[in-house]
Amino acid sequence: MAFKNPNQEDYLELESKDFSTYISKTESTVLSKYKTLIIMNNNWLIYPPGNRMPIDAEYLEIPKKISLFFGLKTFVIGNVFVNDLPREFCELKQLNELHLRLAPTSNTDQVILILKELEKLKKIDLSRSVLSKTEYIKFKKSFADGVVVSMMNEMNP
Repeated sequence: MAFKNPNQEDYLELESKDFSTYISKTESTVLSKYKTLIIMNNNWLIYPPGNRMPIDAEYLEIPKKISLFFGLKTFVIGNVFVNDLPREFCELKQLNELHLRLAPTSNTDQVILILKELEKLKKIDLSRSVLSKTEYIKFKKSFADGVVVSMMNEMNP
């Protein structure tokens, strides 16, 4: 189910299970107008302590048609993990803020390569990601100071 803020035409919130279907059924001219996209797993996800994966973890495969959201400035992926990003993610040239959940199975090297191509990207929030300290440090060192943030990793260095 899609949620559109009536006061903000360029805002879209979708459940993760509906994301691919919505993209395939919506005109590209409509998708290109969105500035904010939020993809959520509306099922409650309980995060165990100690930076471990939740038992009920859900994963999202971002479709190649993500490139149709080329006007996107803010992209939030909440309560759902991503293993990798399609090459077409590089088409999001206006993206300046990304909230992303990575898991131990995520291909962080590939994700870093894709995100480094986005010149306007000023914030990558990895809060709620389940990454080893080594992976988090590698991610953080790949970008300018202050770009990569993660409340969990910053509190438990």
